[in-house]
Amino acid sequence: MSLSLLIALLLPAGPAHTSAAAGKPVDDGNPACVRDGTTIEMNACAFQDLERETARMDRYLAAARLRAAEGDAESATYGEPTQRQAFLEKSQAAWLAYSTVVCDGVYDQWKGGTIRTVLYLGCRIDMTRQRTHLVWSDYLTFRDSTPPVLPEPVLSVAEEADAADAGTGTDS
Repeated sequence: MSLSLLIALLLPAGPAHTSAAAGKPVDDGNPACVRDGTTIEMNACAFQDLERETARMDRYLAAARLRAAEGDAESATYGEPTQRQAFLEKSQAAWLAYSTVVCDGVYDQWKGGTIRTVLYLGCRIDMTRQRTHLVWSDYLTFRDSTPPVLPEPVLSVAEEADAADAGTGTDS
């Protein structure tokens, strides 16, 4: 069994959440996300953050795949066809294998302690953010003054949510 599958089995099936109205955990069987709470609550936050970062990476990959397909089709009309789609898929598969090995190593380093899961998930979050930025840079930007296809993913998804909440005066 892979470590990623093991972690997925140990964590809630869906994102942990709190009731916006009461600010209290929703009793759906999943641990609440409390960033400075217990180990289980911090794991729930990290798992939630990983889900959000993965969703963002998937959005950026979808846009990159579309742009790569357009580029491949266009290149065939102007000379030697490119293989952008194929290289994007190969690089994604290689990244997934690489990031799995890196983060499995983090988990192994800390496997004797309860912090292992949050460190493992933190590694997955960091690797996912790095990959999202690379996809943005390589596939969704232009070498002239044309605006990028999607905005540069500078902040984490959690930081973006916090900034949005601060701008609207709400807490989550």
